[in-house]
Amino acid sequence: PETVALLDIGIDGAQPSRQATEAVLSRLDADGRGYISGVDGLGSGLRLADTFDVPAVEIARDLDSNGQDATVIRRFLDFAAFQTRQQDGAVLLARIRAETISALTLWATANRASQVALAPVSAILLEQD
Repeated sequence: PETVALLDIGIDGAQPSRQATEAVLSRLDADGRGYISGVDGLGSGLRLADTFDVPAVEIARDLDSNGQDATVIRRFLDFAAFQTRQQDGAVLLARIRAETISALTLWATANRASQVALAPVSAILLEQD
């Protein structure tokens, strides 16, 4: 009951099976939760979420899945900020790692951070609702 959404990571998630995706989305709809499609997804889950009236978003960038250092993560954040201004939002995924926290802290104090609003994914999902 404490969750707001399901993160479907793609290949190892529900997306490869339409039947599994439909079952998941049906439950999410019944529970009033959202759906987050992973970077490696095929987009089928997002299309189905629309038919189930489930708020859904796709992750634009996984910041640190390959152990990226703080410099690379900050570059990804800069590009995501650019995307946000062009597309009215971008959802990012990150892990709790020292490099990632350092990158987020340094990036948040830079000029580009003031050009976008950081928000939890639940806020983005509520806009979809």
